[in-house]
Order: sequence, then C-alpha cells, then structure tokens
Amino acid sequence: MTIFSLFNFLGGSFELYDHPDNPLPECPKTPNCARTTFKIDSEPEYTFLLCQTVLEAIGVHDLHVNQDELKISSVFKVFIFKDDFVIKLQPADEK
Repeated sequence: MTIFSLFNFLGGSFELYDHPDNPLPECPKTPNCARTTFKIDSEPEYTFLLCQTVLEAIGVHDLHVNQDELKISSVFKVFIFKDDFVIKLQPADEK
C-alpha cells in the first residue's frame, strides 16, 4: 500500500474496484497470492510515473518497466523469500 498511500498524500484518490476484466492473471490456489484492483482518479501516465519512482526509491529487485503497456513488474526480497509485485494501469475508457 506504500504507493497508493503516497498517491493519496499527493491529492489523488483511489478505491477498491471489482473489475470484471482484470488485466492481471488470476491468483493460483495458494494462500500467498493477492490480486487487487483500484480505480484511481488520475491520469494513467502520472500514476505510472509515481509508481515507478516509488518502487525505484524503495529498492525492489528485478524491476521491469513497460511504458507502452503501462505495466511494471518487480520482485521484493523479504529475508530468503521473493514476492512478485505487478502493476498494470488501464485508462478508464479501456476494457
């Protein structure tokens, strides 16, 4: 939630959203996966840049940025474990 907390601090707003056509794949049937969709009141390019800046600042591993698809993939290392973290933005008019 660090990224979205910062976004809220900067004057943006976001809310949980049940997206019928979520662009991220379904979670496998394991207890250690979460897929959350937010509806954000901001330009996707601004939100994308903010997310990229925060991820770089907190030092994630394996940061992959795809500007054309507005998608960021990264890996957090927590002790010996690795957690994948993906952000995929879509403009409101895209489905």
